[in-house]
Amino acid sequence: MSEQDSSPVLETCDLDFSYPDIDGRPIPGVPPVVQHMSIRIPRGARCLLLGSNGAGKTTLLKVLGYSIPMQGDISALQMIESLPGVDPARRSNIMHVLDIDPEWRMHRVSDGQRRRVQICLGLLKPPEVLLLDEITVDLDVLARADLLEFLKEESELRGTGIIYATHIFDGLERWPTHIMFLSGGRLKVWSKAEDIPELANDQLLQLAEKWLREEKQLRKVAIANKEANGQSKPSVKMASWSNGWAPGRMTSTLKDSSNAVLRM
Repeated sequence: MSEQDSSPVLETCDLDFSYPDIDGRPIPGVPPVVQHMSIRIPRGARCLLLGSNGAGKTTLLKVLGYSIPMQGDISALQMIESLPGVDPARRSNIMHVLDIDPEWRMHRVSDGQRRRVQICLGLLKPPEVLLLDEITVDLDVLARADLLEFLKEESELRGTGIIYATHIFDGLERWPTHIMFLSGGRLKVWSKAEDIPELANDQLLQLAEKWLREEKQLRKVAIANKEANGQSKPSVKMASWSNGWAPGRMTSTLKDSSNAVLRM
């Protein structure tokens, strides 16, 4: 393997991120939403990102990526063809995989249809890194299966590194090459999938449930200890920050949705 092949497509070292107060500075007494995050995504890795709501998954992906507008009175084909320098055969293949009607009007489509166009735009140019935040929530079973197979091929044939955050585990048991688990903004688990026995036995759902229940219990104990010591609960609502996508930007129109495809 050459030095280029062995180099990571994404790497962070002790990354912290805090949402700022109105003065642009971190809010005193409020810990960073992402804390001491050191990750190294190998070329071709498919990393499944797990964690409860508010654990920092969406915030982490937002820090690493970006978004583009997704609404307007134009056709799906016009929006898709507006991205220059795209291989026509690749564009046609992705539209076929996602079952996109080129005549869809983007200001009238459903959440599921807009999601398909969003995903298509994110995949048109072969990326080095894909950051996927609950992207299949509005897709039907066949579209989801076809998309996951396409992403697998991208990682294996092109070396694309993928981080995929989801709460939908059907059909994912043999899909990831790596597992990431976030808790309280910290990376608690980072492992190759082959080193996790539960995945070899197709028990991804059971594993995720186990980790999430353990985390929930630890949070209860931490809160009880703080209350016993006379410490009040923080007045800042941290959970609302993890859903900060603006309306009409690579996100569902559903309330508090943060679904997105981000590429680098």
